[in-house]
Amino acid sequence: MATVAVVNDDADAREIVARVIERDGHTVLRVDDAASASQAVGDGRPTLAVIDIHHGGPAASRTLLGELRAEPESAAVRAVLVGRSEGAGLLAFQAGADRLPGPPLPRR
Repeated sequence: MATVAVVNDDADAREIVARVIERDGHTVLRVDDAASASQAVGDGRPTLAVIDIHHGGPAASRTLLGELRAEPESAAVRAVLVGRSEGAGLLAFQAGADRLPGPPLPRR
């Protein structure tokens, strides 16, 4: 099975997404900030990163994905941005995401 990094500063949302992924038999790296995300991806070697598009703001998502793409050991990591907002698709595209699925969780 795959290793997946779940990056979200909302602990409840991060845990829900992580449990769904684990239920399918994958290993999950839970990450709560962008600084830890780069380290976790480098150390944990996930094949996929599920990142909250609003994590630290849209600029932070672009920065995080840019860092992942720039490092040889993480350049091949697929990135899925999740989020719910007007323009989320454009933000995900600009950030370099591989995919932006519909929102997995209702907005609070």
